[in-house]
Amino acid sequence: MINDLGHTGEGGPLTDTDTVRIVINVSNYPFSIPAPPDEIKTEQADISLQTGLYEYDSEVFPIDTPQNIYGLSITGEFGLRASITDGSGNVTYLEDDPNAFVRIVLIDDSNDREYLVFQKSLRDLSDEEYNSSSPLKIESVCEETCILPEVISSFSLKLEGRNAAVSISEIAYVEKPVPGDPVELRRKQNAKKIWELNRQDLGWIAGETSVSNLTYEEKKRLVNPSETDGEFNLHGFEYYRGGTFETELKNSSESRSHTSRQSSLVDNFDWRNRHGEDWTTLVREGQGKCGSCYTFSTAGAVEAVANVYFNQHLDLDLAEQDLLSCANIASADGTCNSGGYALTLLEYLIDNSISDEACFPYAEYSNKYDAYQPCSNKCSNPSESVRISGRIAFYSRDGYGSPQTEDILKEMIIENGPITASISSLGHAMNLVGFKKDPNDGRTIWIFKNSWGKGWGAEAGLKQYGGSQWGEYWEQGYAENGYAYIKLNMDNFSMNTNAVKHPIITSKSRQIQCVDNDEDGYCNWGISEEKPETCPDSCKPEKDCDDSDDRLGPFDDNYECIVIGNEAPPEPPHAAFIITPREGKAPLTVELDAEDSFDPDGSIESYEWSVKGQSVGSGNPFVYTFSEPGQPEITLTVTDNEGLKAIAKDTVTVFSADTTTTTSTSTTSTTSSTSTTSTTVPNTTTTVQSTTTTSTTVPTTTTTVQNTTTTSTTVPNTTTTVQNTSTTSTTVPNTTTTVQNTTTTSTTAPNTTTTVQNTTTTSTTVQSTTTTVQETTTTTIMSRRSDVNSNGGGEGDTNCFISTAADNSKINISYLGIGFVIALILMVTGRALRKSGIWNL
Repeated sequence: MINDLGHTGEGGPLTDTDTVRIVINVSNYPFSIPAPPDEIKTEQADISLQTGLYEYDSEVFPIDTPQNIYGLSITGEFGLRASITDGSGNVTYLEDDPNAFVRIVLIDDSNDREYLVFQKSLRDLSDEEYNSSSPLKIESVCEETCILPEVISSFSLKLEGRNAAVSISEIAYVEKPVPGDPVELRRKQNAKKIWELNRQDLGWIAGETSVSNLTYEEKKRLVNPSETDGEFNLHGFEYYRGGTFETELKNSSESRSHTSRQSSLVDNFDWRNRHGEDWTTLVREGQGKCGSCYTFSTAGAVEAVANVYFNQHLDLDLAEQDLLSCANIASADGTCNSGGYALTLLEYLIDNSISDEACFPYAEYSNKYDAYQPCSNKCSNPSESVRISGRIAFYSRDGYGSPQTEDILKEMIIENGPITASISSLGHAMNLVGFKKDPNDGRTIWIFKNSWGKGWGAEAGLKQYGGSQWGEYWEQGYAENGYAYIKLNMDNFSMNTNAVKHPIITSKSRQIQCVDNDEDGYCNWGISEEKPETCPDSCKPEKDCDDSDDRLGPFDDNYECIVIGNEAPPEPPHAAFIITPREGKAPLTVELDAEDSFDPDGSIESYEWSVKGQSVGSGNPFVYTFSEPGQPEITLTVTDNEGLKAIAKDTVTVFSADTTTTTSTSTTSTTSSTSTTSTTVPNTTTTVQSTTTTSTTVPTTTTTVQNTTTTSTTVPNTTTTVQNTSTTSTTVPNTTTTVQNTTTTSTTAPNTTTTVQNTTTTSTTVQSTTTTVQETTTTTIMSRRSDVNSNGGGEGDTNCFISTAADNSKINISYLGIGFVIALILMVTGRALRKSGIWNL
């Protein structure tokens, strides 16, 4: 019961022990309605969704009954992988879609409010789930619908997914108020999600953040997915607490490749440590529960560019509400009803100004229904107002509206200051302030400033140091919280990726400062191309690449700093380590191996280890034993021969001694006096050749086969009748199967009725598709509903049935047993079985 999982503390984030207790007590079983069993009612359902290959789709199903509910859960199946079957019956799984997911949402028909019922992505799958040949089960699952905040009299269920299929077979509900706190329940559910994310070794650390405990509808509102496709998937970004986050672009073959990108320009650049100073402005308290990220991205870029253009810390605090309420564009209407585009706001600021925050404070949007904020609420005499000279579009450089290379994006950042940038796969706009190279794979890591407040981001993340050419090295201090380190491909940057064009026009008269702080004769005058008149005569014509280091002069053609001193500045080391094993029961002894750490221009002198912030020892490799359950954070600090340091962090998962650490689906199969084995079939391909007995089972079923010679197999919600038969009966829940005196085999898919009488061949039709079993034909079918007779007739829709080769190979999104069909050989007048064909779903 949920009530057994209560947090004993007085509010605040869950501790490691609390999280472990939650995960242990649920024992891999999803949260369910916390009501007595006799109060939970059930209704059978038959709704499903199948998407196209690498495509997103959704459908809303009105539910007539039940009504007036206080809690709801669902049971069904889903799958997230695709396969191809050739003419010889060979099955090959297609390349995974890294963005594949399924989601089920309850919609309150009275007000269109949405509540998450179930969600799963490909990245969330355990190794066992990923490799399972069976459909993945959804059993009495509810997330936000376990305890609904109010009674819902009428509702619909929205099924959506990408490269996926999902079906619902049962709805459970309660018609009385459910005891419990939905907010506390959501915190427990999120603790379990964080636990599962950190077990996956994703390269970043998950944790509780300023937005992690928002509702599904509130998280969706943060990014306002496009009305054209409606796809919404944060990929766990709301839980990001540090490390390198990686996200893929939907509908991009390039994004499914992880090869390193070639770049001729400098590897590292960060406006937070340029000329020894941080030129960005403070991370704001956040956009609230409003889809206004595009206003924060625009205001943040203008604030930073004002600093680097005038080459002084103006550190303006500009009013996002001014853009949201006064920009006179469709999306900027003073409400949170829709998202918007940073590019249109930048164009607006060419002829119109943005005021300071004090003139038009940002509204406290607690939800999308908060009151409209009219432009008339803006003060009449702002103390600061700013305009820009235009925008430089990342997408228009080639004249065809397509994204450009990494080098062009790097140049935009270096030459123009922090820019607005939007990630297509997240549907979210932020500020792009710099980049760095991952020494492990050579790919570029982009550094973003987010608008979700200081309680989110990279506080637990990478150690920040100046780099070989960007000023002093920081031995203490991490990136300010609110920043993210992200790997993504160029086509994942949307059209909202733009630089602010200078000069910057402010209401107060200002001049560009020109300084030579390191006294090397090369001056720094910000981002202006030409040396301004404010520079002293002693300044050389070339701009200083780093005015905090007199060993470094101007840029070369690749934006590397030219060394003008006797020697180049030392480069910092790189820290990395491997944990073996990554999880296990307490007491858990692990080896920490930092062999992948290195120093590019010297040697590493020391390896220091800490656990949860406490020093535990030094050396490499290092062995440590965890006695308590939890997900403790391990920190490695390496120091090189120049005294420069680097830090790497990771987590290990420690279960209590009495915890089962694996997830499995129970299947019981008993076979006596047979000559073949029992196989779990849904979502896979099974070939039977010249066999005498096959038992096929579905998870959570019991199958008994004795002294058999042929097979009849059914799946849930299927009625199969075979007459004049001889031996085998296989039964699955919700299935009626009768087999007598048989020499005929019939296999049916969910929601399919098949009747075979006195036949020696099998004909199966699913969704307007007729398949006749012949010696060399292999067919892959995705089915929903059809009526099938022994003559092979049938009518209906056909989905995901695509011919891919002249040999009649078929492609199929093989997600589930929403319809799996296996054709077996029939015995004809005493002759031996001959191979005929296979159906795979």
